[in-house]
Amino acid sequence: MHLTYAVENDERSVYPANLQNAFHTPSDPNWYAKLQQINEYIKRQEFFIDIEPYFYDTQGAMDYGFSVDGIHPDIRGKMLIGELISKNKNLFK
Repeated sequence: MHLTYAVENDERSVYPANLQNAFHTPSDPNWYAKLQQINEYIKRQEFFIDIEPYFYDTQGAMDYGFSVDGIHPDIRGKMLIGELISKNKNLFK
């Protein structure tokens, strides 16, 4: 069994500015198309949980309460992922 998670095909998911701030390098100009391709692959898997909506702030960006760089979940973000998996564990039976 594979457990994957997906973000919706939405440009709010990963802001290029957050990538610039985190890695001090410009974003790939094709980042959004690549994100869509990855998400489509994930959604074709037998099991996945869409966690994206739980990470947005009121502006539609990743809530810094769950991430220090606006890209990767921190400990609170990982705790939220665990809670979402537990909440949806019936999908994996």
